[in-house]
Amino acid sequence: MAKIGLTFDTMKSSLVISGKPWSLCIGAGCSWPIFPTWNNLAIRLARRIETLPDDLVELMKCRFSPDVIIQAVYEKSKKSPKEFAIMLGDELYKGFFEGLSLKEKRDLARCLSEPTPIRNLKWQRLIDRVESFGFSTSNELAKIIVEAYFNGNSPEAVLSFNAELLLCSLINAHASINMDHHLKFMDYVTEPITSRYRNRIQYVFCHGAVQIPYSPLSTQWRYNVYDKLVFSENEYLQLANFSFAWQSNSFFSVLTTNTVFFIGLSFTDPNIRRWLAWIHSCKIDSLKKMGKKVDSTSHFWIEKNPNNANLKRWYESSVAHLGIRIIWIDQWEELPRVLRKAIHME
Repeated sequence: MAKIGLTFDTMKSSLVISGKPWSLCIGAGCSWPIFPTWNNLAIRLARRIETLPDDLVELMKCRFSPDVIIQAVYEKSKKSPKEFAIMLGDELYKGFFEGLSLKEKRDLARCLSEPTPIRNLKWQRLIDRVESFGFSTSNELAKIIVEAYFNGNSPEAVLSFNAELLLCSLINAHASINMDHHLKFMDYVTEPITSRYRNRIQYVFCHGAVQIPYSPLSTQWRYNVYDKLVFSENEYLQLANFSFAWQSNSFFSVLTTNTVFFIGLSFTDPNIRRWLAWIHSCKIDSLKKMGKKVDSTSHFWIEKNPNNANLKRWYESSVAHLGIRIIWIDQWEELPRVLRKAIHME
């Protein structure tokens, strides 16, 4: 039976059991409005190769998911995989770099692509650029992660289903500026052979990373931007066919050992739902064998209140069998205090 969602006032002072690790799982909602949603990105890509009237766009949105549209754009564009990856990156970062000088673009590209909070980068310029778009969930999460890390309450991992490096670069920016820390403390996990070190945050790019415009070639190879993308339908279906892909293994490892907070996801991704269903089913089976209660939820989805009681119940029921309980907030500006309370940082 679905549990009623929590609020700031009804949740405990900490939702993480003492001594147990916690992690984050983020989606595209964390990067809005700095970066477009996948629906809007897919349509913008389609309009790069063909003039589309508004009525056709509305039909496409109703009939096709973003990954299907992106796959169709790839087929119709007749571009090579590398050329298409470049086009995807250009469109994704277009708004972020718009109106800036070439030097400013290169400075920001270096901040976005550098995995270590080294001294000689324009970290404050990155933060200022992000804040120019208004309230940023990623910027607030970065502040919390940095504070938690340096106060001994670090997340074990960040599972990212985004194609850009916004959150991880903001984490480095705040570590450099606010903590005067300039050594590497995150491992960017982009493939199965990525080295992972103790006492570092594992930042897992579950869907790969898109090329950052104005970044050097060495950066593009570092993130394998041309062959580690899971955004077209073909690539997405290939991932779904492998039960032991490194992405699913990373997801299983974190979800089975951590309390995870989901932020900026819609929970419509079939892979995420399938992986969560497997994990929760295994947990329920184990609880039954041990004679314990089985209506257990281990993880939390922080989501904006739809202000409709019936719709809220539908939301809660849609993730109950996945082991997820919702924490409702009225505005995204409430996220920092809610998360701080959930991980006992207040």
